[in-house]
Amino acid sequence: MVRQTLSPKRFQHTMNVKNLAVRMAQHYGVDTEKAALAAILHDSAKELPRTELLQIMQDNAIIKKGTQNRPEPVWHGICAAILAKTQWNVQDEEILSAIACHTTGKENMSKLDKILFLADMTSAERDYPGVEELRSLEMRNLDKAIALGSEYLYKTCLTGPKAEEAFARVLSQQKLNMEQQFIQQGNVYAATRAGAHYTVDGAVSERCSGVSYYKFLCGVQERGNWAALGEKLDALRTEVLQHAQLTVSLHGSEDALARLRTLLPESRFAAAQRTPAQPYTQPLTPPVNEAFIIDGGVNYDVLVWPMERRSDRKVLARVMSYEYLWHSIREVGGAYGTGMLSSDGVEYLYTYRDPHVKESYDTFAKGPAELAAREYTEKDLNDFIVGAAAKLDTPRKPRAEARETDRRYFCGITDEMVSADRRALCAVDAALLKEQAAELGAAMANGVRVVFGSKDAVEAAKDLFDTVETL
Repeated sequence: MVRQTLSPKRFQHTMNVKNLAVRMAQHYGVDTEKAALAAILHDSAKELPRTELLQIMQDNAIIKKGTQNRPEPVWHGICAAILAKTQWNVQDEEILSAIACHTTGKENMSKLDKILFLADMTSAERDYPGVEELRSLEMRNLDKAIALGSEYLYKTCLTGPKAEEAFARVLSQQKLNMEQQFIQQGNVYAATRAGAHYTVDGAVSERCSGVSYYKFLCGVQERGNWAALGEKLDALRTEVLQHAQLTVSLHGSEDALARLRTLLPESRFAAAQRTPAQPYTQPLTPPVNEAFIIDGGVNYDVLVWPMERRSDRKVLARVMSYEYLWHSIREVGGAYGTGMLSSDGVEYLYTYRDPHVKESYDTFAKGPAELAAREYTEKDLNDFIVGAAAKLDTPRKPRAEARETDRRYFCGITDEMVSADRRALCAVDAALLKEQAAELGAAMANGVRVVFGSKDAVEAAKDLFDTVETL
């Protein structure tokens, strides 16, 4: 019955919320049938007209409590709870409460309230900055996830009498999030750290979201000079939001574009009207082999080396990943994951949740000779090429598609270059593959090693690193 009142998109969201709510309820010992029912009904009034929502609230005396003065996005939760009781005969107050407060939360939330609130914020189709951190946290600590979700939901005021408290809370949460990410995705941070020595975009990413940024957060938190931080942010805001050339990205409908044209009447919208992006440059630091000790009892091993942009090497990366590393590192070595990636400016090998450090680097070193000695049939090559090409055409969500469009513009990647990449990839033959494999060992020998791992494993492999540091 609920399905008949919702659009296909809204119904899919409802099913995603239901699946996640049930999973969380099982995890936290909450009645799964209550969680499922609350989730199924939580958006039952979402697509009703404004006038009908007002009528529902007036007919049930809710309007007298000033609900009509609250932001309209919260009305549908209140009305859904009313409909659940009056039309669907749901009398369980815990279920009704969860439905009513699923958009905003409330004081003294029950576990079911919290589960539906978070399931709605992090359902499978959600795609916004921070959602992955929230998904990770919600299955480990419900209350901390609620705090983080509330932080995302409500604007944090960094001015006024509570500014210092807000600064401290935001920085503490960011620091905690990064520490959790080190444990869960240490290979990403290790690759970012190593890649910073070879490319400008890698260096910028490391400063803004890697170990350097983590150390910056720690330093700000230790100093606790929030007034000075506020002044710096104001100065930065003034510098960035000046009357200069900025790029505003839009990935949406023609109506949205028309609206944007009215808001920015003097802007240039067609790509052909834009001047070429000016590359940002900065000095790169010399390569350093580093190990960072983290909690968690697992290791993330990365070996990164510089490499010019060549799409045909994506086939080599796929062969290394599935024909050598998967067996040697994953099946024999016991790591949860491993692979080789070839991107603009760098290539790297990595392991994910690996019990080893030194042994995995020894395995890395043997890979090029193994691949160079193999024979590759036409079927092998076709499979490798098709697999590599499929990665170029992976469907993206709108936000990811917009980011890719921006990346191409700012990096100067044209449609002609993309077409050339495809042709080069499809032209890979056995001779080229064996030649690339034979040359790979020399490139890897000049690479940089970065590990995020346990104290015992790092200590056992300390001779591989120039520095060892505890995060």
